[in-house]
Amino acid sequence: MRPQMTVLDVLYNLLGFLVFGFYALLVVGVVLRVIMKRRPIGVSLAWLALILAIPVLGVSAYLILGEIRLGRRRAQRAQAMYWPYVAWLQHLIAGFPHQPVTPSVKANPLVALIQSRLGMPLLGGNRMALLSEPEEILQHLVTDIQQANTSCYLEFYIWQAGGQVDAVAEALIQAAQRGVDCRVLLDSVGSADFFDTDWPAQLRDAGVRLVEVLPAKAWRMPFHRQDLRMHRKLMIVDDCVAYTGSMNLVDPQIFKLDSGVGQWIDVMVRVQGPVVPVMWSLFVRDWEMETGERLLDSQRHEPEYWTEKGHHIQLVPSGPFAGGDCVQQILLQAIYQAEHSWCSPRPILYRMIRWWRRCNLPPIGGCQ
Repeated sequence: MRPQMTVLDVLYNLLGFLVFGFYALLVVGVVLRVIMKRRPIGVSLAWLALILAIPVLGVSAYLILGEIRLGRRRAQRAQAMYWPYVAWLQHLIAGFPHQPVTPSVKANPLVALIQSRLGMPLLGGNRMALLSEPEEILQHLVTDIQQANTSCYLEFYIWQAGGQVDAVAEALIQAAQRGVDCRVLLDSVGSADFFDTDWPAQLRDAGVRLVEVLPAKAWRMPFHRQDLRMHRKLMIVDDCVAYTGSMNLVDPQIFKLDSGVGQWIDVMVRVQGPVVPVMWSLFVRDWEMETGERLLDSQRHEPEYWTEKGHHIQLVPSGPFAGGDCVQQILLQAIYQAEHSWCSPRPILYRMIRWWRRCNLPPIGGCQ
């Protein structure tokens, strides 16, 4: 005799069919989503293999990490900002004398790729100074902040309080108190320890506008990608001098000394010239993304231009915006154009630093 099925058994079977049906529909939906994204074949195949081979984990991983999701509000802002910023940049460059410059035959394909993907022009007449010592970098940051007259904008992934970095915070407080427009963007994860100190309150009380970028909260994980962070290292002062490079606002003598790798080695480039307003526009774009406040027309840009010994510079920003994922394509293009040799960028960087130290560069001060 067959055992008779109880109502509870029927409910269990029905629940099992419903769960299986829901998961099957979910898998089909995610697979179609991966295919419709039209990403590189290798990336798509890797996600499909993970989703189909490891049922629950694969789907969960894709829902959390598979796409760039920074929230509906940020997506709407990014869409609304794109064309106004492109038009503003074109209008800005049209007003610069001696622009645009003509790249060399060898550099032209790379310059064209960057301009077509990112809208960033090649600008001539700039001055650059490579800074490779942490003490030197922090001292120059402090000096330029102390000499600021109108604005001072900073954007960093990590700000760790302590050591010589505190002099930067003190200089910002003094600048804000004398009426300079001071704004700071710091990543929520990279600068988490800094936000737990008294410095944020002191900066805000002095008039510095400090914003925590991409707040990291556990409840945001289903809606926002928590692994996507803001890694920029930028400082723009008075629209006449800017810094960028690899160094965060940390003092290497106290930063992560227990990591067992010694002091961190970083470089920064101090720039003057027509490219500075372009770097300024990158900051105000990120500021608008976080706050909704548009600063595009808040300043007039009349940078200096050096006809002798001036450098041609093209800014290559990256991030979750149109064209912002093309750094790999740019590097590949540069490798494809190589005619004699190619090597790792790290030895090239070290050689560049040694060469720069041997050059007789002019002293670096405030805005000239």
